[in-house]
Amino acid sequence: MCPVCREPITFDLATLSLSPPPSIHKETITLSDDMKLLQAKMTKLFEKQKAKGGIIDVEAEKNKYYLTLVRKRDILLKIENRTR
Repeated sequence: MCPVCREPITFDLATLSLSPPPSIHKETITLSDDMKLLQAKMTKLFEKQKAKGGIIDVEAEKNKYYLTLVRKRDILLKIENRTR
């Protein structure tokens, strides 16, 4: 049974086993000079927007309002351990 549409799946195992295995065709992608130029322009634009705060850093925003509770005793123990 198909897990998506719940239709019954029927096949002939003997015929299926005689078929060739799936082939994986790997393409090599080469970028044109125009595409490389566009990538360089987009990189500069990205850095400019990031510097002005226009790009949101998801990890930094996730912890922006993260609160931790620290006891005064724990802080004093850390300071004491550093001085040793």
